[in-house]
Amino acid sequence: MLLMIVGAAIGGLLLTTTMQEVANSRAEAARTAALNAARSGMAGAVARIRAAVDAEQYGSVAALPCAASTGETQLSGTLDDGRARYATVITYLAEDPRSHDAAWLASHGKPCAPQLGTVPKFARLETTGTDLGTGLRRTLSGTYAFKTFRNANVPGGLMRVFKTSGSTYDLCVDAGATPAPGVAVTMQPCAVDGSGTAIARQKFGYQPNLTLSLVTADPVQYPEGLCLDGGAPESVGAVVRLQRCGETAPPAQVWSFDTASGFRGTSDGRTMNEFCLSVRRPDTPGSRLTLNSTSGGNGNPACNTNYPNNFQSWSPEPAMGAGATALAATKQLVNYAEFGRCFDVTYENVDVPYEVVFPCKQNPDPEVRDWNQRWTLPDADQPGAFYTDAPDGRYCVTMPAISGEPPLLVVVKPCTGSSPPPEMTWRWRGAGTPVYDEAYRIEGVGAWAGYCLSALPEAPAWSQADKVGIKPCTGSTLQKWNAAPDLTTSGLTGIGER
Repeated sequence: MLLMIVGAAIGGLLLTTTMQEVANSRAEAARTAALNAARSGMAGAVARIRAAVDAEQYGSVAALPCAASTGETQLSGTLDDGRARYATVITYLAEDPRSHDAAWLASHGKPCAPQLGTVPKFARLETTGTDLGTGLRRTLSGTYAFKTFRNANVPGGLMRVFKTSGSTYDLCVDAGATPAPGVAVTMQPCAVDGSGTAIARQKFGYQPNLTLSLVTADPVQYPEGLCLDGGAPESVGAVVRLQRCGETAPPAQVWSFDTASGFRGTSDGRTMNEFCLSVRRPDTPGSRLTLNSTSGGNGNPACNTNYPNNFQSWSPEPAMGAGATALAATKQLVNYAEFGRCFDVTYENVDVPYEVVFPCKQNPDPEVRDWNQRWTLPDADQPGAFYTDAPDGRYCVTMPAISGEPPLLVVVKPCTGSSPPPEMTWRWRGAGTPVYDEAYRIEGVGAWAGYCLSALPEAPAWSQADKVGIKPCTGSTLQKWNAAPDLTTSGLTGIGER
């Protein structure tokens, strides 16, 4: 009997222990299932972010997973075995969130990337996995860094009309307090925010399709943007208004910066027409922007006359961008720091003792540009001449003696012979350099080795232009020409469980 009693007691203890082990095993299995679900949700979110591309396979902000409100799930799903589910919340940010708390994340993040008003640089991912049998949950979080451009040039700056010596006001195109289709833009005193950049209502970009767009337009309401539109058909005195930018820019939204610093229209998308942007009442805050023509008629002298003037001559901030410029098609050289300006033979006069970076001149036809902004470089890493073909012959960019006092300005001189002399010999570095600091530089050789072609903001020529010279080579973006920006790396970091 004693043995039976002892055996029954031991059996009861073993059963309790066994049941506890079974419960522990079930709990561990549930925890594992929930963790696997959270991991799957995290991997799926990264895959969806990386798959957010447009029709041309470029990264697309609009294609990123989006939610209507903060904390709402963007992605969810069930594991293949049906045992667990995941739900992922994505918060898009312009700054790295890893050193900030939850309150900062809530105030700076957005559940839909276009709501940021800028390209997101980071995404905070939080994925909760749930075991469907027990309801047990596990949550993983991490920070995804997008592959973005370092020091990328994003068009957006003041569209300033030329301020003459007799002008009282410094005036810029202004979209008004509530930009919307049909709103007539006006000229208002130019204004910048605390960081020194154009205020939102005056922040325009000169885009590669030659549109002049308000870069701060609400991306949710106007995903295609808002552009300056002269109306169709264009006519003298017509008021320029904001309209939805066309997927393919219509002629009424295409503007070419011409030799006289005017913004000229087009009727056929291939050639400039007779119309130009014109401030109706010069030097008058609140004046509307209208159209004039090369024959005149809106109360101002005709387009392309009386340069420079304060109604049809423009001094766009370099930050507005360079419009349609690419070396292969236009042969222009865009300075990377002053990225709305191109290397230019001053006044189209080879006898001026300095050259400049001047607003990049445009034409609807990419093959048509003024000769003084069309350049031929030597092949990458092959020393040779660097020249433009003027109406009276070929002119080579020529370096000054490096023994002089700064600024050391470059000039153009008639090219000589089949082999350029040392002062006319340059080396174009291009993209294929060991480090980015050396890329896209135009360097001297021989006695000029270690010197690079550079825009010189410390040596302005006039309000629209800075002189160009040579300086010791550095990683400065003032020494980069037709440069692609450096890319950051993408990836998920800081993964942890809470």
